[in-house]
Amino acid sequence: MEDELAFEALRATLGNPKTCSELIDSYEDVLRSTWLFTARLLGDAGARAVMGRAISLASRDVPLLLKVRADVNGIDFSEFRDQVLNLGCDTPEVMEAMMSLVTVIFKTLSDLAGDALTGPILQQLKGKGEQK
Repeated sequence: MEDELAFEALRATLGNPKTCSELIDSYEDVLRSTWLFTARLLGDAGARAVMGRAISLASRDVPLLLKVRADVNGIDFSEFRDQVLNLGCDTPEVMEAMMSLVTVIFKTLSDLAGDALTGPILQQLKGKGEQK
């Protein structure tokens, strides 16, 4: 049920990106919002730890995600974006990679704090999607 809510909120927030650059921008916006909310509750170091762990776990299945970085300032997609755009973009592959990362992030947050953390983030994402 929680996964369904996460994907519904994510779809609403992402809109309908056409290019890889738009797709990466959309996911970057989602993860920036997730980061900010997580950092308010866990602090910057806690958010970095959660996001770094999620990137590490997701990159086991999608090595390209190793190009995404988490530091105390947030998630940095610049190396990922450069790699995708330089190698030639395969939109479904990029979508799968980003969805894998988001899924692992929400699973990690849910394992850590349950609905107390993921619920408000999903509500915030759903609200952003309804504004589009």
